Amino acid sequence: EKIREKTNEIIAFSEILRGIQEGQVWFSKQYLEEMLGNLKALAPVLKLPKKYFSEFSDLHAPYTTILQFAENPDQVRENTNRKFISRELEAYKDYFDQVEKYPLTTAQREAIVTHEHNTRVIAGAGSGKTSVIVAKAGYLLKKGFYTPDQILLLAFNRAAADEMQERIEKSLDVD
Repeated sequence: EKIREKTNEIIAFSEILRGIQEGQVWFSKQYLEEMLGNLKALAPVLKLPKKYFSEFSDLHAPYTTILQFAENPDQVRENTNRKFISRELEAYKDYFDQVEKYPLTTAQREAIVTHEHNTRVIAGAGSGKTSVIVAKAGYLLKKGFYTPDQILLLAFNRAAADEMQERIEKSLDVD
């Protein structure tokens, strides 16, 4: 009876997981925590012996999907994000090649397409931090995730801030 009551929730949760695992979206740490919270709500049913699920043929695949996620959610997140990065690097190759004076490196491109809720760029002098920041802002605008007034970029000194603003205005044609 418990399984029957949770059938729709189990199916819906597994469909969300399958969608995430396709790598169409970035699987953030925050979203992982949310998914783990949802998994806890289903745990009492999912912990029932597997034999009880045998009579629910529509739950075989969803049950397996959820159990695989539950076994190692961090690995699922890592695999999903690897797929996402690969897709985005290909989709935005031309942009990354042309957004700044020189094409961006692979490491710079990967830093741009990752989507945690905050991004901190730390690197040595002359390594391309400003290029990453400019390109990330442009990428976020191109994806439609934000408008210019929703993005805050900070620099440690006035000269760096002025340079960043000039490059953004030149490369992205926004203030």
